Amino acid sequence: MSKIILTGDRPTGHLHVGHFVGSLQERVLLQDSGKFDELYFMIADAQALTDNAENPEKGFRPSPGTITDLHLPGGKGIRVDSAIYSGCSISPYYDSMVAKLIVWAKNRDEAIQKMQSALGEVIIEGIDTNVDYLYELLNNPVYQSGEFNVNFIDTIKH
Repeated sequence: MSKIILTGDRPTGHLHVGHFVGSLQERVLLQDSGKFDELYFMIADAQALTDNAENPEKGFRPSPGTITDLHLPGGKGIRVDSAIYSGCSISPYYDSMVAKLIVWAKNRDEAIQKMQSALGEVIIEGIDTNVDYLYELLNNPVYQSGEFNVNFIDTIKH
């Protein structure tokens, strides 16, 4: 018998075990199949944010254009899912997500700190993005406390 560690969503699951068993239904099927005698949840924390070609100060209006300069973070516990590059054209006709930034750390506080550091390294010139907005969100004491609900976003000034 083997053990598998499961986490909340696909990108953070990849950081924990290198692959992910998707839906709850798949998890139950795996456990019932007899292939795994125990299912564990990771005692750690991961944060995932999407960098969108949007301008928060203009109601999150899409910001198509050409990326003129680009630097994305990297390192231990940091992952970026993206296909953008310097010179890349961002179309107004598709989803505005240009990158997904995922970090992993021992606990929530460390994951937030690592995400703040990683966001501080992001450079995407030529289009508007929500990077500064995400950085402000991570620095918000309410977010850092973990004591918030779905209405929290409405309280953040853009």
